[in-house]
Amino acid sequence: MGLRCWETCFSICGCPTLTGGYKKHRDIVNANAYIALDTQFMGDEAIVLKCGTRLCGSGGVLLNVPLIQNKSYFEVKVQQSGQWGVGVATRDADLSHPPLGRDFFSWVIRSSGDLFHDDKKVSSVSLPTSSSQSKLPSNVNYKSPCRASAIECVDFERLGSLVNFEDGDVIGVAYDHVSLQFYLGGIKLENAAFYNIKGHVYPLLYVNDDAILDIRINDFLFKPPKGFSQIMREKTIL
Repeated sequence: MGLRCWETCFSICGCPTLTGGYKKHRDIVNANAYIALDTQFMGDEAIVLKCGTRLCGSGGVLLNVPLIQNKSYFEVKVQQSGQWGVGVATRDADLSHPPLGRDFFSWVIRSSGDLFHDDKKVSSVSLPTSSSQSKLPSNVNYKSPCRASAIECVDFERLGSLVNFEDGDVIGVAYDHVSLQFYLGGIKLENAAFYNIKGHVYPLLYVNDDAILDIRINDFLFKPPKGFSQIMREKTIL
């Protein structure tokens, strides 16, 4: 892993404790006290940091909570480019050998802009055209050039083209047990859906080649699709 990845990945190395000081993220995440990336289900060379919200190194990791509610949503921010993927998987997925989407147990959108499952390319995703007004959310600002630091900002020139992911992009993931849909900066991507997903699935992230991803399970940067909400534990749903 390159020096640039180490510097960014370890910018926050622990989580504050109630008694003061810092405690290693692994101890807290494994305590299963809250929803976070699960260090019990991650690749051999994957690294989970920032209180269970950041993935770097090489490999995949699952969230510690399955997607059991009717409509769930989460976001993933590309902190640093490289090879990466976002989606869902069962606990049978191979998390140690990226890229994922190569077995029957994972469904991912890759940094290449392609959907993969069972080692098959399902489609290449694109942004809708600027004329497709019904597909463009009203809460997103479209401007050219777009300020990379602006939240809810999408470069107008990217609309209507195949997706080329960049640093700072926010991928939204919506799952309702019928389909798995992907969004970019609040915009629903074209040709970006999986159907008939089988098994008990969990949110999945994987990285390689210096990529760094951060997951958000609340305080979203973009409004979830209508009817979708943050991931909840089973006892919360009941």
